[in-house]
Amino acid sequence: MEQQSGNGILEEFRIDFMECWHRMPNKGFFLILLVAWLALFQFLGNSTLGYIHTPSLLQWMHAAYQPGHDPGANDDSYGRWIPFIVLGLFWWKRKQLMALPVRTWAPGLVLLGLALLLHIVGYMGQQPKISIMALFAGVYALMGLAWGRQWLRESFFPFLLVAFCVPLGWAGVSLTFPLRMLV
Repeated sequence: MEQQSGNGILEEFRIDFMECWHRMPNKGFFLILLVAWLALFQFLGNSTLGYIHTPSLLQWMHAAYQPGHDPGANDDSYGRWIPFIVLGLFWWKRKQLMALPVRTWAPGLVLLGLALLLHIVGYMGQQPKISIMALFAGVYALMGLAWGRQWLRESFFPFLLVAFCVPLGWAGVSLTFPLRMLV
C-alpha cells in the first residue's frame, strides 16, 4: 500500500472542491446575498459602542473571542474555530448534499425576514449576542433560499453547532458554576 504525499492529498482536495463548486447551482445568487448580509453586520451590526468601540458585529465577535477578554468569565476563544468545524462537517456531508434536488425556495425569504427582525431586536436592545444569532440564522435562511428546504433539513445539525459561536462571558459562569460545585 502506497502512502499518499501531502501534495497528493492537497491535489485530491482541490479536484474534489472544484468538482463540487462546478456542480453547485445558484452559487452566484447565494454569494451575492451572503456578501450583502455580511455587509449589514459589518456596518450596522453592533450598536453598543461601549467597551468594544466598533459598529461591526464581526469585529465585536473577534474582540470577544480574545483570551482573557472578560476576566473572571469563561474563555470564549473557542468560538472563532466553530465556523471552520461547521465548514468541515459540510465538506464531510458534501456527497449527501450534492445528491439532493436543489432549487430556490421562496419561504427562505420568511426565514431571512425573521433573522432580520431578530437582528433589529438585538441592535435596538444593544444585545450583540442576539445579533450574532441573527447573523447565523440569516446565513441558514440564505442557504434555504438558494438551495431549498431539503438542503436545510440535511444541514440542520452542522449548522446548529454555530450556536457555540455566541460568546457567553459571565452568563456562562452561571451555567458552569453548579457543575463545578458538583464535581
